[in-house]
Formats: sequence, C-alpha cells, structure tokens
Amino acid sequence: MTMMMFKLKKISCWSIFLLIIFFFGIISAAKLKFDKKSSLDDDELNKPSIDDDDNNTINQKFYSSNSYPPDFMPDHIRKNGGIFVHFFLLIYICLSLGIVCDYYFLSSLGAISDELNLPADVAGATFMAIGTSAPELFTSIIGVFISKDDIGTGTILGSAVFNIIFIPAVCSFASYFFSTNQQANVSKFAIIRDSIFYLITVTTLLLVLKDNFVDWIESLAMICLFCIYLIIMYYNTKLGDLAGGKISPTITPVTEKTPLLTVPNEMDGNGMESLSIPSRSRTNSLSNRRLSSMAEDGIIEEENWAESNLLMKILLYPVQFIFRWTIPKPIGYWFITTFIISIFWIILLTYLSVWMVTIIGDTLKIPETVGGLTLLAAGTSIPELISSVLVVKRAGLVDMALCNSIGSNIFDILICLGLPWFIKSIINMIDFSTLDTSITSIVIHSEGLPLTTFSLLLAIIALITSLSMFEWKLSLGVGITCTCIYIVFITIASFVEIAFA
Repeated sequence: MTMMMFKLKKISCWSIFLLIIFFFGIISAAKLKFDKKSSLDDDELNKPSIDDDDNNTINQKFYSSNSYPPDFMPDHIRKNGGIFVHFFLLIYICLSLGIVCDYYFLSSLGAISDELNLPADVAGATFMAIGTSAPELFTSIIGVFISKDDIGTGTILGSAVFNIIFIPAVCSFASYFFSTNQQANVSKFAIIRDSIFYLITVTTLLLVLKDNFVDWIESLAMICLFCIYLIIMYYNTKLGDLAGGKISPTITPVTEKTPLLTVPNEMDGNGMESLSIPSRSRTNSLSNRRLSSMAEDGIIEEENWAESNLLMKILLYPVQFIFRWTIPKPIGYWFITTFIISIFWIILLTYLSVWMVTIIGDTLKIPETVGGLTLLAAGTSIPELISSVLVVKRAGLVDMALCNSIGSNIFDILICLGLPWFIKSIINMIDFSTLDTSITSIVIHSEGLPLTTFSLLLAIIALITSLSMFEWKLSLGVGITCTCIYIVFITIASFVEIAFA
C-alpha cells in the first residue's frame, strides 16, 4: 500500500509539473499572437463590419456542407433523437475499421516486413504510418486542388497532437489492462530516433509557414526530407549499433487477456485465429509473431464463442462479407494488393467516420474551433488509434505502436502537406509560365497554424518526458500522465482558438 501511494504521488507530481510547462507554453504562444493582433492600426481595429453577425454564426458552425455530402436525415428528426443513429453508425464504422486494420492491413504489413526483413519499430514508422495516414493525404489533396482552402493543413496539424499524446496514452492502458506484460519496455533508441527527426520536421514546417506562403522549393525540400528519413530507416540497424545497441534486444510474446474484436476472419480447429509467434530478435520479421485471439487461461471453445458473440457476428457479417470479396488474403505476393486495397478501405471508412463526427458536432452545437481540435482530430486519427492499440494488445509491439504515432505525423507533415503543395506549385508555374515564386506560391490563409505547429513541439517533449519518468516502460503511469496532458491541451487550446477566432 505504501509503495502504491508513493507511485501515485510520483505520477501526480510529475503530471502537475508537465501540465504547468505545457500551460505556460501555450499561453506564451497565445500572448505572441495577441501582441501581433494588438499592433494593428486603431482604425482597422475599430472598423465596423456589417458581417459581424454572419461571422459569429459561421464560427459556431461545425458542419460544412461544402466538405461533406448533405445529411441523409432531416434536421428536425436528427435533433429530436435521430442523432443516436449517427452515433450507432460511427461505432459501426469504427468496428469495420478495426476489422480492416486487424485482419488485412496488419497482416499485409507483417508480410511486407517479412519480405524486407524490417524490425517492428521501422515497420511502424514507415509502412504502418504511411498506410494509416492515407486519409490525411486524401484530405490534403482535396483541400489544395478541390476546395482550395486550409482544411487539409488544419486537419493534419489538429490531429498531430492527438497522435503524439493520446494514442500513446490509450496504448498504455491497453498494455496494462489487456496484456500479461503490464509494463512493456520501450526502445529508447527508436523513440529518440523518431523524435529527433520529428523535431526537425516541425521546425521545417515552422520555417515554411513563417510568411504564410509556400513555394515549390520549400515543398520540394519537405519531400526530400522525408526521403532522408526513409534512408535513415533503411540503415536503422547499423545506426542502432553505432548508438550502442537498442535497449531491448528481444521481444517477449504477449498474450492478450480479452480479444478486442471478437469476430474472427479465418478460424482454426478451435474457432480462433492463430499464427505462431516465437521470441525473436528485433531485426527479424514480424510475420512469425503470434497474433492470437486466445484468452489467458486457455483456448476458448468454438461453441462458447458462438454463443457469446452471436449478436456481434450478425451485425458485422455484411461488412465482413464485403471485405472478404474485395480484399484478397495476404498469401504469397498478394500481400501487396492486400496492403493497397486495405488502404483504400481505410480512406473510405475514415471519410465516413469524419462525416458522422461533423454531423454530431453540428447537432450538439459544438463550435467549429473546438470541434476541429477534438472531434475532427479524433475522427481522422481513428486508423492510427485502432492499429496502434491492436499491435500492442495482440502482439505486444509497443515500439511499433509508438513509432507509428510519431512516424505518421512525420509523413503527414512532409508528404501529406509537402506533396500536394509541390504539385500545385508546379501547376501554377505551368499556368502562369513563370518561375517567379511570388506568383506561383501557395497562400496559407490561416494565421493560427504557426501557433498550432508550435504546440507540436511541446507535445513530443511531453511524450519523451513522460516515458523517461517511468523508466521507458509503457506503464499505467504513462497513460495517466499523457491523458492529463491531452485534456489540459485541449482545454487551453480551445479557449485560445475561441478567443482569437
């Protein structure tokens, strides 16, 4: 009891310390923005606007009919109880995403890692990050070429803090409550490696956005920076040896206590999906790992599973049937096709989930500034969240999960933003027949993006500090600390966004 109280006090003290640092960081950034606004001319500041009422109305609007299809339900029905249909659809879509990620995306990822002989952390930071970030790339392309606004930029930066802080928190809870290894070791080398490159990435973005213009040289530099990141990942093992080796040379198989998704795809003789997973070196492939739906006390018999999961089986049968006929099994070299098609399904399901989230936000009268930081950020990060939790819960790959949360942000910033910006700049150069960057540059209209980008630096510092406090173990303390930090960030950031809207 004494030891438990000491640990709780330690968690509380460090949490308060981190929250204070995070608080003053956000407030300092907000003050800089306030000082900039205060420097405007008095005439401009006091200039009346006939559109004030309209602007206030728009600021309170969360759902944008221009970005998503109109709701299939009339407003009066939705506002009088019909919103629960949207909640049900959102949950159903999330479960469908879980099936795609679990039985197709992660399985093909294991085959790719086996073919390329990738360690878990590298696979999580590259292929897994690229696959789960496909919706952000899709959103960014829409924002640059179709709607011609900052929706892609805002969505990507808004979900970045969710990826860095909240996903590790949920993975910590999953490791503590659903696996036998409640304090899984985290590779210090892998996290610091990705964090350093993440800091470089965010710093680059700050420099690019400093004048609210993006030219082809800056966007090309972002793409080249990601190529350098891939080269570093390719030589990861040699770099690890130069750095003195990784903290944990082997990975111990972890058995889950209860299955996350209880609707299997292919059954063995005992009614559960099972692949062999021996203990192995980090540099070996992932496909030999055991991804099992067994309970800790033994194999669950097929008839018991059928009785306890009959309702779930019936509800999810339609999407399972569609997936089974549209996504091939990752057998042989079909794993490439499986990987690509599963990404397309992830894009579609994520789009539908964000659509449901926006309708819910509009119905509940959640302001756009707050909804973008909370509901939309969570909605676009559902693939990262589900995939990370699954690899922690079912296979104990904590490095893969954490590197996915960091690596997906690197991909989001450098490719999901850099690539559309570069293509658009080239198109502008062709249209205007000039190389003058002052003409062909892309204008970034949102003045709050540099402030949001600055918060990404605070987020990664908070994550590293949390892990180091608990001796680089994905423990319950890390989950509690990261959750507290995320709640405080959302609260402060929402107030700041509303104040300067």
